[in-house]
Amino acid sequence: MLEKELYEALKIVQLACEVTSRVQFELTKNNIVTKSDSSPVTISDLASQFLIFNHIHKHFPNDAFIGEEDTSEETKTFLNDVLTLVDQYTSEEYTVEELGEVINLGNSKGSVNGVNKRHWVLDPIDGTKGFIRGDQFAICLSLLNEQGEVILGIIGCPNLTLTNYYKPEVHGVHKYDYKKLDSECGSDGYIFYSKAQEHEVFFGPSIKFEFPDESTFKNDFLNVITKEDNKVDLNNLVTLEGFEKGHSSHDLQNDIKDKFNIKNALHLDSQVKYCLLALNLGNLYLRLPTTLKFQEKIWDHAAGFSLLKSLDYNHTDSLEAKTVNFYDGGRYFLTKGVIASNLSKELHNEIVSYSKELIMKKFE
Repeated sequence: MLEKELYEALKIVQLACEVTSRVQFELTKNNIVTKSDSSPVTISDLASQFLIFNHIHKHFPNDAFIGEEDTSEETKTFLNDVLTLVDQYTSEEYTVEELGEVINLGNSKGSVNGVNKRHWVLDPIDGTKGFIRGDQFAICLSLLNEQGEVILGIIGCPNLTLTNYYKPEVHGVHKYDYKKLDSECGSDGYIFYSKAQEHEVFFGPSIKFEFPDESTFKNDFLNVITKEDNKVDLNNLVTLEGFEKGHSSHDLQNDIKDKFNIKNALHLDSQVKYCLLALNLGNLYLRLPTTLKFQEKIWDHAAGFSLLKSLDYNHTDSLEAKTVNFYDGGRYFLTKGVIASNLSKELHNEIVSYSKELIMKKFE
């Protein structure tokens, strides 16, 4: 089940990892623009979205798409720069107009608005500010069925070095030798993926997947995570939080850490946080809202949700201990903040209850 979808998705995410990783250290000011919502976008964001949507659309023409980016605010000069980058990685020739048409496939409003199709959901570069700084970012692709359920998730992490986040004195003994894994990756980072309804998460070096024919792939370095691999040490819990203070309420998150005596925290951009949670390098992902008017975008969480779903981990609203629903809001999901964890359901629910108390007090 989903073998062709996984094959094609891994193939193109691997290419996007290669492209974005190369471009990250070649960016100039001319390759970056600021959108009307004050968020940055780079030529790599649009090139990644084009390459992925173009590939997936050719193989699954009846599916719909939700993507973070579109071309409504970009100049022709900027789009020509995107096209110059894309041309280096495609065998076909495209015009700027064709480039825009493919990128804008991601403008679907979602199944809730009457598009009764599967939806591929993409954040072509999650953590663009981290990407610009030379830090963590991720390519996040997921597939939702007609009912809006996440059934597949892939997260490419081209800049991830696991030894940067593993501390033996905090994490204890793990299943994996992270130094060995990092040496096998070189500077290529990792790809994580799962079929949400199955009970394993897989990961391996981001550009070493091999595709020997049109139906199979292999990776000699492929690793498997199961729920049983991860033993949580309640005395050394680690939170996973965003780097940018504008993306979540760091003050309330600090209150939660104080309440539950959590002394260790990792701050980093993008859905790489979900990968670290799957590996038990972090235990509690906190993304508390900065305003109750904010709406979470499904491309910021759907791929990560697939990993956690496969491991039967918790992924809920920060006000109610209910699993995040990716259907009801179309391009958004109707929650206020997100809390995810590999803790017991009881402890997770206790944290959510305290989170609600803090949030309602702050915004009353």
